[in-house]
Amino acid sequence: MFGERYFETRELLSEVVSSIVDLARETAVNTADQLNQHVLDQGLSRPFLFVICGEVNAGKSTLLNALFGEAVCKVNVLPETDRVILYQYGSVRKDISVSDILLEKYAPIELLKDFNLVDTPGTNSVDKSHQAISERFMPVADLLLFVFPISNPWGAATWDFLCRQPDAVLDKVVFVIQQCDQREPEDIPVILGHLRDLAMKRIGRVPPVFPISGKMAYEGKISMPFGDEKRRKSGIVELEDFISKSVCDSASRRTMLQDLRLAAMAVMQKIEDKIEDQTRRIDRDGRFLEEVEREIDGMRAHTVHKHAQSLGGISEVFQREAREVARMLAERMSIGKSFIRVVSGENTALHMESLIQERLQASVEEASGHDFSELIRVCSNHWGSLQNQVKQEMSINIESAEAIEQRLTQSQFKFVNRMGRASTQSIGNLRVRGVLDLALRQRDGSLRGLMVLTILLLIGMGVCGALAVPWAPLILLALAMGSGGFLCWVTVQSGREIVSEYRDRLLNSSDVFSASLRHDYEEGLRLFFRDYALGLEEVRKHLVSEKLSLQPRLQRWNRLFLALKAIEQEVT
Repeated sequence: MFGERYFETRELLSEVVSSIVDLARETAVNTADQLNQHVLDQGLSRPFLFVICGEVNAGKSTLLNALFGEAVCKVNVLPETDRVILYQYGSVRKDISVSDILLEKYAPIELLKDFNLVDTPGTNSVDKSHQAISERFMPVADLLLFVFPISNPWGAATWDFLCRQPDAVLDKVVFVIQQCDQREPEDIPVILGHLRDLAMKRIGRVPPVFPISGKMAYEGKISMPFGDEKRRKSGIVELEDFISKSVCDSASRRTMLQDLRLAAMAVMQKIEDKIEDQTRRIDRDGRFLEEVEREIDGMRAHTVHKHAQSLGGISEVFQREAREVARMLAERMSIGKSFIRVVSGENTALHMESLIQERLQASVEEASGHDFSELIRVCSNHWGSLQNQVKQEMSINIESAEAIEQRLTQSQFKFVNRMGRASTQSIGNLRVRGVLDLALRQRDGSLRGLMVLTILLLIGMGVCGALAVPWAPLILLALAMGSGGFLCWVTVQSGREIVSEYRDRLLNSSDVFSASLRHDYEEGLRLFFRDYALGLEEVRKHLVSEKLSLQPRLQRWNRLFLALKAIEQEVT
């Protein structure tokens, strides 16, 4: 194909510009001023225009067939072209009659994607309107091929037509001497010499001249690769090389590509500025998010410190409940209840532990719930302020205060249950039940022995009385009464000692109990503020999304910039 290097550069520029437009759209950069779509279509898609001129039967149609490599034009000894014909690319073959003197032909020929060709009826046509419309294509043509028959390259009509053209048109003129196969090879240089002399006399310059045989070139092309030698002998190769060089060296086309490249670079500068702005904004948003997270973490640390007093309050609650449970234990240490427990075998230690666990769990849950209700109020107020900050700094909306309050309420429920379970487990870890159970077992053993002794004395008294043993009943009664009195004294005294020891042990364990709850309390606060910080998840996702989208954009910008620099080497 003609001008492959130019078209490769143009195709590359087209792809780069298209990618730049896509990248500009993604980064919200306006390209209407620099890369207007209509201008792009005109600049990158506009085919080269070649105009074929010459007298009737000069071999213009044969030349076109040779250039196309297929029979697109009818060839005959009689004039076949009676109208100006514009050949253009089309997916299907069709002819559109624009007027009585202009016909547009569309054909699925690859060459026509980049080249439009105008075939004229002849400079010696009797219809002067043919010349008029041909002259309309002259100023916009990229190359003008004036075809002369080797038999008569001196036709006055063609030379008169040339003489009327301005210098700007003559700069694009190429002479093609057709039907050279009809002359001996040694005659052609002589004819070319006369032709150059005439050109200098008539138009003041000598355009490039190419002697060819269009017929031989066409036959060689359609029989490729076997016809390559014939194609080379036809002279068409030199003409095609000149056309390629003209395409690649076209100042106007290269200027057009350079202008588009410069426009693309201007847009790239805008995109770079936008990417830098986005980078700075992402960095700023990242710092803002870090500050918010540090602020929330500071709130958590402050809350832990502040609510250390709550743990002190729990210690007071523990002591209060310990005294109350000790009082209830003292009631169970009464003489009557002690005797019943000895007989029934009631597990008082387990019952007392369950009792203090229930009372402390209720008290701890109540205190924890109160603390967190206040904390939820503080966080809700803070979230309302945070919403405004995020909106102002990052222009995005975060969860509503109602949604965050609902999440924190669920977190509060989990925390209260956690603290309740922790308090129950902490009581078990104090091991007061085992100590109490051991003391009660020892006491019950002693009481059981005294009770048996007293009962045996009473039974002996009864037996002696029945047998009328003198003085024995009285003695055994006195002993039974003494044993019973001692039993009551032991019951009361041992009960007081056990209650006192139990109460003291519980009171002394208050600090241990509070310390055992501290870890669960702080962990609960950590989870609470974690749930609170989850409200910023949309902010984090937005920031991550921006970072992930920015990196490939920056990579694409770098690739496009390097591509433009490579194109610069081709068009400058």
